[in-house]
Amino acid sequence: MIPDVLLRDYAKGIIEFAVFKGHKFDFDLAKIQPPFKSNLPATFPTNDETDKFKFNYEDKDFKKHQWSQNSILSSMVTEYGRGTSGYGDFGRYTFQRGLSDWRVDVNGLSNLAVKWIIERYGYDVEKHGEFDRTIGSGRSRDNGREERIGKKYQWIAFYEILAKVSDNYPCYENSYSRDAKEIKYEGPWEPYVRDIDPTTTIKGNPKDKSKTYWWNPVVYSNWNLPNKDWVSLTNDLPSPQNLVSVTDEHGIEWLVLEMYPDWNEPTPLGEEEYKSPHKRLVYDLSSHIVYKKDLQKIIDYLTNRNLRGCGLSESKNRYQMFSREYYWAAANRTFNTYYYGGNEWDELHNEESGEYICNTARTAIQYLWEEEFDASKDETISFYKPTELVFRLLDLQYSKLEGQLLNTKGEMICFDPSATTPSIRCLLVRKPDLLKVLAENDLEIIWTSVGEKLVIGGHFNRTDWVGRLNISDVVYFESGGGRGGGGGPRGPERCTEKN
Repeated sequence: MIPDVLLRDYAKGIIEFAVFKGHKFDFDLAKIQPPFKSNLPATFPTNDETDKFKFNYEDKDFKKHQWSQNSILSSMVTEYGRGTSGYGDFGRYTFQRGLSDWRVDVNGLSNLAVKWIIERYGYDVEKHGEFDRTIGSGRSRDNGREERIGKKYQWIAFYEILAKVSDNYPCYENSYSRDAKEIKYEGPWEPYVRDIDPTTTIKGNPKDKSKTYWWNPVVYSNWNLPNKDWVSLTNDLPSPQNLVSVTDEHGIEWLVLEMYPDWNEPTPLGEEEYKSPHKRLVYDLSSHIVYKKDLQKIIDYLTNRNLRGCGLSESKNRYQMFSREYYWAAANRTFNTYYYGGNEWDELHNEESGEYICNTARTAIQYLWEEEFDASKDETISFYKPTELVFRLLDLQYSKLEGQLLNTKGEMICFDPSATTPSIRCLLVRKPDLLKVLAENDLEIIWTSVGEKLVIGGHFNRTDWVGRLNISDVVYFESGGGRGGGGGPRGPERCTEKN
């Protein structure tokens, strides 16, 4: 069996997920943790030995399809591997980068990969050369989905060599530094070499996000004003209260934990959206959990303040993790550390004095899968998931449907509709469920919204600029109110300023 670094990752994940679900195995689980047992040659082919695989185009018997084997050799060249700064894209940006956390002879390993491709994997230029010459470079910067057979062998060699290197060499943080620190290699999410998420059930986010649903009911249409007057106007601003608390078609109340709504002036018929100036209003709505004892302190600090740069932590995304690795997998444990900014609680300090205010915890994290070479999807996939704190408080479970999470009764109580519906991205949680567990744990939730009104598009000169209105809102439940799903949030405590 070829020790492919990704296949091992997938197999390990299956076992660990079974353990997470309560299955008991009768073998030592330490055996599924890296490093594994594999052998790597002590010496590698030289450049001269590798170059013997190259066909001489000046030879009278040279055939055009033989360029295909030469393409493998040139593609695998690492930076300075041939004594110059020249390199092949795959050799430099895939092979060499993927091995950068180990102090190894990347040029020698590249030569070994070429030897394996031709002598071990069975690349045969007489069988494969004409096809590869016809298909061209394939998997490349232009995101072509077709790929040379030779390039497929390059990927196989890279993953096998990476697996063997991780088994046989120590891994380093900042490996090029003289005082580099040796670290434990956990898996192919760091250094990041994953290219297919086998856990996701969708191929992309549905398009056309202009439709209004019950979870984004606010419609804005006050466009019929001169640009200068419109930008300065504040009494037409949508209230974030109406964004935060929504009701579905069955009369059930939900809370929006994270949302990025924007409203754009309709484009005149026959014009392109950004060819001429048009008005835009946008909010960036997020929520934060605080201890009940700290609620008034944080409200006092945030009220009448421009919230940009106020010190609250920003929502994070994790492009390295699979969709259904959150909350349980080894990759999740790696990134839920202070080093990677995955700490559950953050300290909030006064941005002027530096004085400590309180601890806060974000409620949403963004799943982001944008691998350009992943033909298992149609486009970048992105939607919100609850943070681990919210997941644990609500005792959530995975659903069969992407973007949805269930309670222990199998009821869907947390979801981002944009995973399966042509909607704006937003994370919702059933209001009674969240408020109940917050009360039981002496916790509160607040929302902050950072917005702006401005005119964008077209070609501006200095006299066209009418300024921008910055909008800051704070919304919260008064302490002791709104429990059990009754009552609504208070606010907004609003701050606006023109610049």
